[in-house]
Amino acid sequence: MPQDERESDKPRRRQPLGGSIALASSGVILAASVGIGAGIGWYLDQRWGTDPWLAVVGLLLGSAAGFIELWRMVQRSGDDD
Repeated sequence: MPQDERESDKPRRRQPLGGSIALASSGVILAASVGIGAGIGWYLDQRWGTDPWLAVVGLLLGSAAGFIELWRMVQRSGDDD
């Protein structure tokens, strides 16, 4: 029996380290997206003199992007089961 067939017959085991890394990276992803959105908004506020409106918009857009990515991560982790 070839090696490939025997490996495909084995049940797939979850690797605990992969789940931990995904969980740890979720906080970093959320913080980075909020920080980047707010930072871009702050920069544009300074450039165009619209303080604080673009920073608020950037914060909201960054938060939305972060939560969307977290939702996608949850959906992908549910598909692994």
